[in-house]
Amino acid sequence: MAFVMLLMTYLLPAQFITMFMDSSADYFKIQNPVVNDIFIALLGFIITICVISMEAYILKNYGHILEYGVKHIMKLPKLLKK
Repeated sequence: MAFVMLLMTYLLPAQFITMFMDSSADYFKIQNPVVNDIFIALLGFIITICVISMEAYILKNYGHILEYGVKHIMKLPKLLKK
């Protein structure tokens, strides 16, 4: 499960969240820089909460399928050595 959590929470969405925050900063263009930074930080926080909630939902409902697949993937190096 840790492999799935690492992949879904840290490796895949990080760049997309950063790109979305950068593009939304360019789109909204709030005049006050402090308000702009707070707004963009809150937007990133909301997106991060959505990603973590989606991960929890997937692990809760499809965790057994993912665990089965990861176990077989972990056996591949042993099979390739033969």
